[in-house]
Amino acid sequence: MFDEADKKALNDAIAAAVGPLIAAQAETAKNMGIFASTLKELPPAAAAKPGEKKDEAPAVPTIEQINKMLDDRENARKTSDFASAERQKFIDGKLKDLPELYRKQLGTDPAKWSDEEKALRESFKADFKAAGGSVDNVGGNPGGANPVKPGETLDLSKLSEGQLREMAIKALPPVQRAVTPPPAATTQA
Repeated sequence: MFDEADKKALNDAIAAAVGPLIAAQAETAKNMGIFASTLKELPPAAAAKPGEKKDEAPAVPTIEQINKMLDDRENARKTSDFASAERQKFIDGKLKDLPELYRKQLGTDPAKWSDEEKALRESFKADFKAAGGSVDNVGGNPGGANPVKPGETLDLSKLSEGQLREMAIKALPPVQRAVTPPPAATTQA
């Protein structure tokens, strides 16, 4: 059935397949020897002193302990949510006229908010002036003999876009147009 050449080819194929496995096994045995010698060189573990407990697994918490941890976490979340809501209410009420960059700088301590508001406003004024802006009163009341009464000034924020355009057009100086005759009609023959 198998001649000598077939047997030799089969043996060579098996040797080629098994050769790397034998080499890997030799490498593993060498590494195990290194590991064993390293373990021998380590100092022995410290023995427990009399009356001292060896390392034990941590105790499993009871249902009461778990419920207390969950309640504490929920109370902390509620407190945090309430503080965030109060801070946002203060920002919306007192700092709504400041840019977002300044509103974000408000701290988390409600006792300091009024002082922080003053500091933020002063900081904004200083930054605005440094950028070339003016914080002069341009509200319409010149402070002269004829003070402007409430309701006599126009609140531009309440006008529609169309009304604002109409006011802007009325404020423009009249345009003088040169009267030019229309172009002469030409006929093509």
